[in-house]
Amino acid sequence: MPNKTSIYGRHIVQKSLASSQSQRVLLNVETTGNRLHNETIESHREIAQAIAAHDPLRAQDAMYLHLVYNRKVISTSTI
Repeated sequence: MPNKTSIYGRHIVQKSLASSQSQRVLLNVETTGNRLHNETIESHREIAQAIAAHDPLRAQDAMYLHLVYNRKVISTSTI
């Protein structure tokens, strides 16, 4: 059983990652005019399903495709 310090430390890391992710999402929406909304939901659903199915290769592929697509849309967006 983990001690309270390790649970607390993990909570801080999770909270920090969530905050960082939220900032990136807001920047993404601002940069792309929210054009990635539906794609992001579908991509994240695919990633989560692959993780739930204990299929790391499928999860990795889904994440890779998501990042490549987002990078392409963001790089062609005007700020």
